[in-house]
Amino acid sequence: MTWSLSPTRKFLRVYKRLNNATKLVVDSEVIKIADNPNIGEKKSGNLKSIYVHKFHFQTTLYLIAYSKNEEIRIIDLEAVGPHENFYRDLSR
Repeated sequence: MTWSLSPTRKFLRVYKRLNNATKLVVDSEVIKIADNPNIGEKKSGNLKSIYVHKFHFQTTLYLIAYSKNEEIRIIDLEAVGPHENFYRDLSR
């Protein structure tokens, strides 16, 4: 059984501002997350329910934050963006 994806409004707001080339790379990384939800690094502290998957595109490090519900097999895509101020914005 595969995992379902559910993007949040915060994720979609940033995603729609990305250029087309970056969107294609983000789409392929989201597919990797759907295939293997344990690919990301589990965070601790106030972000303990969040996983973060990191990838490079051109010269920029991008991160995708997501949470998962094992029982109903849904991955909530929380945020996407460059590393700069990512965790600060995510914890808000």
